[in-house]
Amino acid sequence: MTTLSDIYQKTKQLLEENADTNSDIDTKLHFSSYIRDSIQFIKIVICLEDEYDIEFDNQDLQLEKYKSIDDFIQMIYQKRFIFKFFKFVYHILPSKNCTP
Repeated sequence: MTTLSDIYQKTKQLLEENADTNSDIDTKLHFSSYIRDSIQFIKIVICLEDEYDIEFDNQDLQLEKYKSIDDFIQMIYQKRFIFKFFKFVYHILPSKNCTP
């Protein structure tokens, strides 16, 4: 089970690997404090999509949407929960081709 702490650590690790800083990452700050362009952000997003089996919508790719890195981490956690829920529901519902 993926915890919020797991997502926090992974996101922080990815930021440290891609950021323009050698200092510790403060997740209360905005992404613009650490990354210089949207390409760095997209690289982080792709890694997180692969890691947590989620998909980001176009609106989720707008850096302005997040007041802080913490907001972004919360969104990933919620998205992960929603994706897992719908996968579960999809697997327990009968398919259209089932006969009674």
